[in-house]
Amino acid sequence: MIDFSSALRPSALYVVVQRGCAACEAAEPELAAFASAHPGQIVLRLDASGPLPGRLGIRVRATPTYLWRTPDGEKIHEGSLTTKELERFTSEPVEAEE
Repeated sequence: MIDFSSALRPSALYVVVQRGCAACEAAEPELAAFASAHPGQIVLRLDASGPLPGRLGIRVRATPTYLWRTPDGEKIHEGSLTTKELERFTSEPVEAEE
């Protein structure tokens, strides 16, 4: 039997931020530039104090936290990323899910 479920899940960049977080505010223009350069890419900002990070299995130890989830797996980064670093983060391979 062929499992098509992973092929139907698009890649997404989840960014966990917190109100009043200076690093989050500093990272926002870089994230906005990345999202603007990739209009077809899903980029979702999540509130660190809300329920969604936990429901998505994201352990938040610092903000901003970036989670790049693809059909092949996922990877996480804590701390601000520049637009160039976001390009690299989302283009390098992820570890396959077991």
